Amino acid sequence: MTSHPALHRSLAVAALGLAAVLLVLGTPPSVAAANVWRAPDARAAANTTAAALRFSGRTSQNGPVSMTVSNGLTTVNRFTIQVEAKCRVGRGLTTTVSTNGTPVKRTRRGRSFTRTGGGSLPLQDGLSASTRASTTGRLTPQGSTGTFSLTATIVSVTGQLVDTCRAENIRFRTSRR
Repeated sequence: MTSHPALHRSLAVAALGLAAVLLVLGTPPSVAAANVWRAPDARAAANTTAAALRFSGRTSQNGPVSMTVSNGLTTVNRFTIQVEAKCRVGRGLTTTVSTNGTPVKRTRRGRSFTRTGGGSLPLQDGLSASTRASTTGRLTPQGSTGTFSLTATIVSVTGQLVDTCRAENIRFRTSRR
């Protein structure tokens, strides 16, 4: 397949736009109509101001990952990860994704968190991206481990598929700072 300069410009905008769309996580629906990965309720989003533990680490792609977790390990107040998605046609997509207010569940094996969501993103040259992302992790007072996946489907104004970019099962590990 040939390289498309317009697509490369659009994917660069997609990286910025995707980060912008995902940064509104936890924002009330009235503020962000295209909100993805919404906090399940206002109480989870309110926990972002509580006393917090800070974690940082790296992904399996050697990108940064960081978390801020409530003192009682009940909420991932903020989760931020940088990933590189490989595209079928384009050069790839590097973006930073953030979420707010993810509840932590207690299980027999410890504490875990899961977040899944998606959205639509307008791009340059009449293109748009449909995105889907998910993260799953285990949490202890010392750190966390987990995986993150992202798929961005790029389509033309007529709905024709232009490209698909994926970052699948990117592992991450953090430790307490």
